[in-house]
Amino acid sequence: MTELPTRLIPLFEHTKRVCFGRLIIDVPSTATVVYGPTDVDFPIAYIANEAQRINVHVAKEVEKYEKERYMIKNLSPIDFAMYGKVVDGAVAGQKFVFGSKLFSNLTIASFIPLGDHLYIQDGRTDFNEIEENVGVLNNAAKNIRIRADDEIPTESGLCIEGGFAKSEYDYEKASIGIRLKEFPDVHLSIMSLKNGDFLVEGDDIEDRMKEAQEDTPHGPGTWYSRVDFLRRAPRQIAHWKGSEVLAHLPPQKTATESHEFHFTSSGAKNDRYYTRLDIELNTGVKGNRQGAVHTSLNDTEAVALWDKLVSTLQIRPIR
Repeated sequence: MTELPTRLIPLFEHTKRVCFGRLIIDVPSTATVVYGPTDVDFPIAYIANEAQRINVHVAKEVEKYEKERYMIKNLSPIDFAMYGKVVDGAVAGQKFVFGSKLFSNLTIASFIPLGDHLYIQDGRTDFNEIEENVGVLNNAAKNIRIRADDEIPTESGLCIEGGFAKSEYDYEKASIGIRLKEFPDVHLSIMSLKNGDFLVEGDDIEDRMKEAQEDTPHGPGTWYSRVDFLRRAPRQIAHWKGSEVLAHLPPQKTATESHEFHFTSSGAKNDRYYTRLDIELNTGVKGNRQGAVHTSLNDTEAVALWDKLVSTLQIRPIR
C-alpha cells in the first residue's frame, strides 16, 4: 500500500466503519456516506421519517395507476382485476399495491413502515407468480429491522440504509458512494452484486480497456495517447481477484484533467461472499460531472488515498 502523503494523514486520524450489504469499509469520520441501489431479493428504497405518511405514499401510487388505467388494454381480465388493488402485508402496517409497467406485466409495490421510517420494495410479476412474490416480499419485510449508522451487525444478512435485513436472499445488491468533506471533488463508489448461475462476460476492466483501445485513435497528440496510466495490472483486494486501472486523464475541451481509478472483479457463481465487485474513484467532480473542476489531488495523493480506502474493504465478520 502506498504511504500516505503528509496532506492526507489528518484525514485518517479519525475513521468510522461503514456497513453495506455484507461488506464493511473504513472511511474518514468526516466523510458523507450515500447509499445507492440496493436489492433484498427485490429493489428496496429507504425514506427517512415517512412511516406515519405511509397512506399518503400508497395513495399516490394508486393515483398514478388510476391515471394510466385507460392504457392497460394488454392486461388479461384477471390481471386487470388486480390493477390498482391495495392489500395488507404480513407485517403490521405493511401494504401492497398492484400496478403495471409497460402496461403488460403486473407490478407489486410493498410499503413497509419500520419505526419512524419507510421502506418501499417493488418489482414485476406474472399473475401466476403473484403468490410466490408476495411471499418473497413478506419474508423481506419480516426480516428487516432498524440499524443505527454505527452498528455493525454480527449475524448473517445485509446492511441497508437505516436498517438490516437478516438472512440470505437469491438477489443481493449493495452500493454506496463516499464523499470527502476535505476534498469535495473526490468521489468513491462501490457496487457489490451477488452473481447467479453465470458471470457477465467481458466485465473485467482490462476487457473494457482493450475495447476502448481498439475503438479509439491512438496517434501522437490524440486524447487517448495522452492518458497517463499510473497503474494497470491484475490486483487482489481482500479475497477479490480482479483488474485495476488507475489513470490520470488529460484535459478535454469540456473537462479539466482528472483521475479515474477502477477495480473490477467478476466474483464467482452463486456466491454471496465472492460477489461481482466494482470500485471507482474519480477526482475533479462537481455535480456528478467528472472534470468539472480542477482535481484537488496530485497523482501521488490520489493513488495513496485509493490504496488506503480499498485496503480496508472486507466481508463483515459474523459469529
